[in-house]
Amino acid sequence: MPQKQQIKTFILQNFLFSDDPAAVGDQDSLIQGGIIDSTGIHELVFFLEDAFKLQIAAEEMTPANFDTIETVDAFVSRKLAGCAAAAHAMERLTTQLVRIARDAPRRIAMVDGERSIDYGSFWQMASGFAHHLRQAGLHAGERVALVLPNRIEAAVALY
Repeated sequence: MPQKQQIKTFILQNFLFSDDPAAVGDQDSLIQGGIIDSTGIHELVFFLEDAFKLQIAAEEMTPANFDTIETVDAFVSRKLAGCAAAAHAMERLTTQLVRIARDAPRRIAMVDGERSIDYGSFWQMASGFAHHLRQAGLHAGERVALVLPNRIEAAVALY
C-alpha cells in the first residue's frame, strides 16, 4: 500500500472510525477540524515510527508536520529521505573501513586515552559484534539501543 494511503487509512480507522476515503480529504485540516488533538498526534507518531521505521523527535511534533494528510505524507517522505542519506553515508564509511583494514591493517584507526586500535583489529571487533547481534536474532535495519561511554567499544558497536 502506498505511503499516503497507509497514513490516510490509519487516520480514518483510528480517529474517524471509518473506512470511507471521502470522510477526510488529503488537504483537510486534521487539527482545526478536530480530528486529531495532541494525544492523537502522539498516536500518529507511534504509528509512523512503527510503520515506516522512523525516529521522530519531540521538536518535530508540530502542527506544521501533522495538520493534513498531505503534510504528514511530506514529513514522512523527508524523514525517509534523511534515513536513506544517513544509511548511504554509513555504507560509505563502512566501505572505507573495510578498504583500509584490508590495505593497511596495522594503521592506527583510533586512540582512546592510553589505548589505541588498528584498522584490522577494529574491523575484526566490529564484524564480531555484528555477528553476535545476528546470532541474537537481529536483522538488518532493526534498531538497537546502546549505552556506552565515549570509547573504542562504542565506535566498534556503531559499525
